[in-house]
Formats: sequence, C-alpha cells, structure tokens
Amino acid sequence: MVKIKKAEKMICLLAKVNSLVLFTVILIIVYSCSSLVFK
Repeated sequence: MVKIKKAEKMICLLAKVNSLVLFTVILIIVYSCSSLVFK
C-alpha cells in the first residue's frame, strides 16, 4: 500500500512538472510568434 501511495505522489509531481513545461513552451512559442509579427 505504501509503494502505491509513493507512486501516486510521483505521478502527481510529474504531471505538475509536465504541465508547467508545456505552459512555458507554449508561452515561448506565442512570444516569439508575436515578436515576429510586430517587427
């Protein structure tokens, strides 16, 4: 039971990190696109 709980915590953490990375990547893409448009 303890191992399952630990795995769930790890998956939760990974999901948070992944969503943060995804958000950052999207932000960078949008920023570079808008800077290209406004130049």
